Amino acid sequence: MNKTKFKYLALILVAVLAGCLITQKVAVKNEYTHSIFQYSTINALMQGVFDGQLTVGELRKKGDFGLGTFNALNGEMIVYNGQVFRANSQGDVLQVNDNECVPFATIGTFKADSIITFSNPIILTKIEALLDSVLPSVSLFYAIRVEATFDTLTIRSVSPQSKPYKPLVEVVKNQTVQSYKNAKGTFIGFKMPNYMGEANVKGYHLHYLSADKLKGGHVLDAVLKSGRVIISYFYHYSLQLPDNDVFLKVSKQTDSHSVNIVEKAGRTD
Repeated sequence: MNKTKFKYLALILVAVLAGCLITQKVAVKNEYTHSIFQYSTINALMQGVFDGQLTVGELRKKGDFGLGTFNALNGEMIVYNGQVFRANSQGDVLQVNDNECVPFATIGTFKADSIITFSNPIILTKIEALLDSVLPSVSLFYAIRVEATFDTLTIRSVSPQSKPYKPLVEVVKNQTVQSYKNAKGTFIGFKMPNYMGEANVKGYHLHYLSADKLKGGHVLDAVLKSGRVIISYFYHYSLQLPDNDVFLKVSKQTDSHSVNIVEKAGRTD
């Protein structure tokens, strides 16, 4: 599909979910220079490459919106409005200094291209299905920001790991899960094309930051009460690989089923 067709794109939604969704029209900016930047690969992270050389300060130069983790898998990373936060294993959030290093991260400069608002409760999987039905292409990269109040919310994080590191699928068996009711905050994340499955999490990958910036983590489940989904489109993608022996010695490829287990461990659907 030609890029120019997106210049004044307006999402049109038939009331397929009991009339609970309203689409707001937003003109897509004729700007295709902003890009998604990624450090390392999900395959390396799955194999236990939990240390990288990229600093938080260097990462912040690449964008203002994103997610990832920190060396030794020390918490879930949330990048929001240019600030970098860590959600620890108890779901508590603190801002991170620029000297800390990361083994995996995805970041971009967020620009609102489309907005969908909703006012009736809807489960997370139906929000994802709705987006699948209205996004203009399965081949583009999307940053997804969900600003909402939640009837229920389930998130997770893990404790810092010690060497020798275990594969990520083993680490999440000891994840800490936090559940909340009547929460208010923001989901920060991306939808990646399926062809990115070896490099990143294909499909939706979301982290949560509470409105008061005190709680957060990797999103597992949610019932959204009301709010809006803001979408940013990306046509450019760049990848920087770690320069260390552990990364260079990774020899296995991770299958998508294993990544799905890690992403949805503890999810009810």
